[in-house]
Amino acid sequence: MASNSEVTFGAKLKNAKDIATHLRSFTDYAPPKAEQQPANLEALAEFARTANKGVAGKETDYGTAVDDRQRLFEKDSDSLEKIMSPIAANIRSAYGKESKEIEIINDYVIKIRGEKRKKDKKEPTEESVSQSAQSFGSRTENFSDMIASLEKMTDYKPAKKHLETTALIAKLAILEQSNKAVTDSFRELKNSRDERNKLFDQLNVLVQGIKNAVIGQYTINSAEYKLIKGLKV
Repeated sequence: MASNSEVTFGAKLKNAKDIATHLRSFTDYAPPKAEQQPANLEALAEFARTANKGVAGKETDYGTAVDDRQRLFEKDSDSLEKIMSPIAANIRSAYGKESKEIEIINDYVIKIRGEKRKKDKKEPTEESVSQSAQSFGSRTENFSDMIASLEKMTDYKPAKKHLETTALIAKLAILEQSNKAVTDSFRELKNSRDERNKLFDQLNVLVQGIKNAVIGQYTINSAEYKLIKGLKV
């Protein structure tokens, strides 16, 4: 298979189309295998084109899921990151700055903030997505444990409704769903990529066979072979 760094998928599709066009212009082109006819090359290239568009759509879905999760955890005015300080402030007000309660909550705040990761701007891989999932999953679990602790602190009575434990439980569910959305969208992206790559592998094998057929019929120094020799798929 030709390296994707050498030729983009779009360029590969164009090259496949150009090869098919050249084959139709060759006098008496008669490959040893029926699959090496230009019509078959065009059909396979169209399947690969559709698969490539599918990958682009899944990449958009994945990027949206990642952005939504980043927003919920860190960027929104009421994101997980930004409600840590007011939660701690309410506990400090209710129990005092030297209390066991604030010590417990501060510990969760440190854990949740300590797991913060920058958004990975590179093309997602199974490893990078797994690392990110562990980080966000850890923050979610720590938040869940924080809520359980807050429910036991009867003097925790924040004035802001979005800081009440019932609201925090609802927020936890949203955060868990955002984690799942990222995981699900990456799985769909990976499956789409695998299908696309398999088709491009098949396309590459077919083109190599066609080039060999052209060499066999017209010779390696022929004008016909020179037309398609440099077209990588």
